[in-house]
Amino acid sequence: MFRRKLMKGIVLMLAIGILARPTAVMRAQLQTASAQTQFDVVSIKLNQLGRGAGLPRVASEPGRFVASNAPLKMLLQFAYRPFDARTLRNSDIFGAPDWADADRFDVEAKFEGKSQPILPEQMRLMVQSLLAERFQLSAHWETRDMPVYNLMAKDLVKIKLWPDQAAPRIAQARVSDPAGPPPRGTVRTLANPLPSGMELTLSGNAVPIETLVNELQLYMGRPVRDKTALTGLFDIRLQFHIASRSGDAGGTQTTPLVAPDPAGPDIFAAIQDQLGLKVE
Repeated sequence: MFRRKLMKGIVLMLAIGILARPTAVMRAQLQTASAQTQFDVVSIKLNQLGRGAGLPRVASEPGRFVASNAPLKMLLQFAYRPFDARTLRNSDIFGAPDWADADRFDVEAKFEGKSQPILPEQMRLMVQSLLAERFQLSAHWETRDMPVYNLMAKDLVKIKLWPDQAAPRIAQARVSDPAGPPPRGTVRTLANPLPSGMELTLSGNAVPIETLVNELQLYMGRPVRDKTALTGLFDIRLQFHIASRSGDAGGTQTTPLVAPDPAGPDIFAAIQDQLGLKVE
C-alpha cells in the first residue's frame, strides 16, 4: 500500500545539457507517453527494509518491467533519456521530494499479448505512463547550461572490438550469474567495499561506446560526451576506486568521485591506463 503522500502528485523538471534539442521537442515526446501501450498488471510495494535490503535494481525483462529496492529517482532515470542518449543523474532531476531518494519500492509491471520483444524506447514510454498514473507524476524538460567532460581516444586505444558484432537483443537479457560474464550488450558493475571507499569494476560484452559513456558519467559528477569517433561493439573492463561519500554515485555532487588511496587508480587514471582513452 502506498503512503498517502504518493497520491499528492509530483511536479519536477528534468534538466538537459546544452547539447539537447529544443525544449518544445522534448515536451512533445513526453506528451506521447500517455498515448502509448500501458502495462496490463502493475504491482508497486513500499520496501520496508529500505537501504538495508541490498543494492537497488531496475531491469527490463521479457514480458515485464521489474524493480527491487529502487528509489523513485532510479525509476525516473530508467524512464527518461535526454536526446543525447546519456543516462540522467540525480543532479539532473529538480523538484522531486526528499522521499524520492529515501523511500524504496518493489515494482513488477507485466504486459500480455506481445509476440515481439518490447524495444527499450517503448519500455521507457510504458514506465513513463506507469509513473504518471501511480505516482501522479508531472514532468517537463528544461535546457540548462552545465559543465561537461569529453571522452576522447588516445593514440593507442586499448579496448578491443568484440568478436561478434551482431546487435545484441538487450530487451531479452536477463540478470546473469555475478561469477560469469554479463549479458551481451550490457555493462555490469561489481562493488568491493574497502576501508577508504569502494573498488568498482565495470565489465561489458559487445557494448557500444555510448553505453560505456552512460556508465562513466554516473561516477564523474557531470555529463560525458563521446568524442572518440569509435564505432562498433567493444569488450569493456574498467577497475577504479571511489572515496566514501554520502549519497549515491548519481547524486548532486558536481565534482568527480576520486579515491584518496594513491595505490588505487581513480576513474580518470583508470580510463587512460586501462582503456587507452582520455577525459578532458
